[in-house]
Amino acid sequence: MPHISSRIRSSSIIFVSILLVGVIGITVGYRSSHFNPPTEPQYEEVTERYKQLASAQGEMSKWLLGLASGALAGLIGLRLKDPENNDLVGNVPMAAYAFLLLSLYGAFLFYDATVDIFRRGPLTYLYGDQCKFPVLVQFWSLIAALVLLGAWLLRPKTRVAMLLLFLIAGLVPSTKAQELDTKSCLQKWYKDRLGTNDASVTTALSVIHKIQSQPHAKPPKTCVDIDSVLDQLRFSAIDSGKLDNRPGFDAYLKTLEDELSHPDLSTSDIVHSVIDIMSPWDQPLAVLSIRASSGTYRILLNATEVGVTPWTRRLKPGIYSIRIVKDLRAAYSADDLTLTADETKVIDVDKLNP
Repeated sequence: MPHISSRIRSSSIIFVSILLVGVIGITVGYRSSHFNPPTEPQYEEVTERYKQLASAQGEMSKWLLGLASGALAGLIGLRLKDPENNDLVGNVPMAAYAFLLLSLYGAFLFYDATVDIFRRGPLTYLYGDQCKFPVLVQFWSLIAALVLLGAWLLRPKTRVAMLLLFLIAGLVPSTKAQELDTKSCLQKWYKDRLGTNDASVTTALSVIHKIQSQPHAKPPKTCVDIDSVLDQLRFSAIDSGKLDNRPGFDAYLKTLEDELSHPDLSTSDIVHSVIDIMSPWDQPLAVLSIRASSGTYRILLNATEVGVTPWTRRLKPGIYSIRIVKDLRAAYSADDLTLTADETKVIDVDKLNP
């Protein structure tokens, strides 16, 4: 017992020492980063560049925060599950605890720096050390903790415990892993709707990001959400007189992107219609998909023309009236199309008219 008590006391001293020295050193370094002037970027459309930089740094910080939180939660969970296991309060695990806490402290400093810069300015400090330093603290503190835990894993007695730890930590999903691969969704849409394998979707990607940043818009979570937005934009492009092909659609998107890049201008009806599509995505919805390979059909939903085939839309559950028309002739008509929450209904016009 005296040996165990001495060992716990030693590990506690290591924990407190690393934590105190780390907090003091990080705080001093962070404070000094406020006074390191950033490199002034060349003049350009400043707002967009600042947004992209802040977003990139923020995503990295959230990803590191998720990993550190998951590892710390796993270690604490193991300790609570087996309070008699003194291996969990040894020198190496306690040092790892301290470094994980320092990583969390770095996440807070990044948040504080971002808010401080946007509140007081100048925005050029986004390019300086004030934001970069906390993210580096997060990263290297996390690396130190993982290296220590890796060394601890080599001890035979702790292999089972560490396996359980990483299983628990794996239950905490990282932000990065949950992100929608918007670019891949866009490329699939272009291939399906416009028959092009061109991998360049820069303009479409920019328009999606700009629209989802509008008030009341919800970020897309699946490729179905992306399809809904682009199908609406495609229909608006056709109505505006653009050809239903890649050059025509991209020309329409370019015009829309220019509009969205000037927040001082009033928002057009097409942006409002897309936001209306995006706003209820956090509710239980149905998916209606209409396919046709034998030409382009126009789609009327509740007597309102909403798009052309192929077409996908998330819709609120309910009963709809639908008409699928080509050359003034209805290929399909129904006044009692019922959609239920989480249902996916596909109407294939070619199978209706063999």
